[in-house]
This record gives sequence, C-alpha cells and structure tokens, in this order.
Amino acid sequence: MGSERRDRVEPIYQSVAGCPVAVRAAVLNEACNNDPDLRKEVESLLNARDQAGLFLSPQHLQRHVAALADEPELSAGHKLGKYEIVSFLSSGALAKSISGAIRGSTGEWP
Repeated sequence: MGSERRDRVEPIYQSVAGCPVAVRAAVLNEACNNDPDLRKEVESLLNARDQAGLFLSPQHLQRHVAALADEPELSAGHKLGKYEIVSFLSSGALAKSISGAIRGSTGEWP
C-alpha cells in the first residue's frame, strides 16, 4: 500500500475502529465515499483487529507481566523436571542464560 493510500486508510480505520460494531457499516459508507477498494482495505484491517482480540493489548500484556513477576526466582540447584540449574551465566533485559545438567534415566547424574 502506497503512502497516499495509507494516509487515507488510517484515519478511516481509526474512526471506525472506535465505533460500536452496529454502526460500523454506516460510518464506513460515509467515510469511504463510494470507493469500494478503500472500504475493502479498511474492512480487512477491522476484521484482523477483531480476530486478534486481546492479543498483545495492554491489558493482555499486563496480565502476563504480572504473572511473570509472581514466579519464584530460580537459582542454582533448582530442578525443572529432569533438568537442574547448575549456574547462571549471564542475564539481560529479556532472558537469563543458565548452565544446566540432565539426570540419567535412573535419576542419577551422568
């Protein structure tokens, strides 16, 4: 989509997305002014938004961040199934690197 087209689509999408579903068709008819391609593009974006639901919405992300904050801090010796954390190697903004070991099938360390 070219920048001119995007400049037309975006304000229409923003205005229609904020409308109740029941009045979207009327608002689209007026905003698109008998341009079926423009209307099709805006409807496509609205449908994608509706299908995405709460995915990556601020509320969705806040719930996940809160859940992560409640998780216990892992440390050396902590067991995760057949794995055990041996040591932490480094950490960054999004992840921690760890060194781990796997128990053998008898439950003993290889």
